[in-house]
Amino acid sequence: MILFVFEGETREPALFNTMGSLFPIKGHHICCSYGNNIYNLYRKLKEDQDEELISVLHNSAKGKDPYFWAHRREIDEIYLFFDYDKHDQSASDTQLQEMLEMFDNETDKGKLYINYPMVESLFYIKEMPDPYFNEYTVALQNLPSFKELCGEFNAYKSSEFCTLPKNLKSKAEKVQKTCCEKCRKNWEFLRQQNVQKAHWLCTQQMKPLTEIPKPLSQKEIFRHQIADYVNAKQEVSVLNAFPIFLFEYFKT
Repeated sequence: MILFVFEGETREPALFNTMGSLFPIKGHHICCSYGNNIYNLYRKLKEDQDEELISVLHNSAKGKDPYFWAHRREIDEIYLFFDYDKHDQSASDTQLQEMLEMFDNETDKGKLYINYPMVESLFYIKEMPDPYFNEYTVALQNLPSFKELCGEFNAYKSSEFCTLPKNLKSKAEKVQKTCCEKCRKNWEFLRQQNVQKAHWLCTQQMKPLTEIPKPLSQKEIFRHQIADYVNAKQEVSVLNAFPIFLFEYFKT
């Protein structure tokens, strides 16, 4: 059984459900929204050194799912998706580094993926393929308004280019097929651009996906974000975790 843990209740599950519809997931899985940021999760885990992630999730307001709790002992892989959220008052690079050290193996305590600066980074693109994606950064002072900036910057002006409509099954079969094909193609562009950028951040080399090793190190990505952008330039390099996970895990 695979457990997927999301920071938010709406955006992340919708994106993940689209990925799950377009690309095959191996095995049964459970999705859980924590409902708070990574720094809150850090504090909860530190409050009781003996308390495990599963218990913290269940005790959270968003984790009281009877099915989740009933099948908790069947979980053998855990993936977590959270935002960097440097602008949050509780943000701490030291704490996030500790979390990345702690959650670095999906079959142990879990594997943590980070969105820079937040999950809306998936929408910070021009029409795909976007040849300038590696250059996109956002100043730390602009992080509080990043969601609005994405809406203004995005050539598609909505998230429909990468999310399947809820009423898809009610549409004609031909329309469903066309919609899925377009969305899948867009996700393949997103996968390519985010994976290549992540590899470039760590190595300063641009390579085709076939030459990029799996998995990409979330700890190395974080280290270069902090050293090369946050501390050096007071900015964050825009990068989304979902396409990286897609590259590493899904059969494509």
